[in-house]
Amino acid sequence: MNHTETDGLFRSAAYALGAVMTQKDNEYHLAIEDLEVLLSVDRQNDDDAIHCYVNLGRPAADERAAVCEQLLELNIEGDPFLNVAYAFDTHSGRAIFRARLPDPDELDGDYLAFLIERFIEQTSHARGIVGDACSSMPIGNSDHLLKVAALA
Repeated sequence: MNHTETDGLFRSAAYALGAVMTQKDNEYHLAIEDLEVLLSVDRQNDDDAIHCYVNLGRPAADERAAVCEQLLELNIEGDPFLNVAYAFDTHSGRAIFRARLPDPDELDGDYLAFLIERFIEQTSHARGIVGDACSSMPIGNSDHLLKVAALA
């Protein structure tokens, strides 16, 4: 999927979600109510997939280890056939949910919007664990996110 097709797909999904979208390079930030979702394609290392990140919030420094343990538990309980994981963005200290969506050519905007809604539902419990409402601060550069040591 080339850049123009990816751009159209992400814009279509944002429209279907009623999300406010901003774009910088290959990163598309969606503001959906009080949540932040980042969509990106790693054109250098993983061009055949879309990466979707949901910002879970930033736990207090003294709560980070406990939150990490609980997110690890969620990773273990997750569906082994889905390519999803809970992790921390080492740059910002935010807890994140990451989904890798293979075969982006098979997606349209409405289906991508549906998947994003499912990810938001799926992360409800994790956002409660973090206990911090997702702020308006950006998750960070997806290069950092792609290098995060995923907990799964």
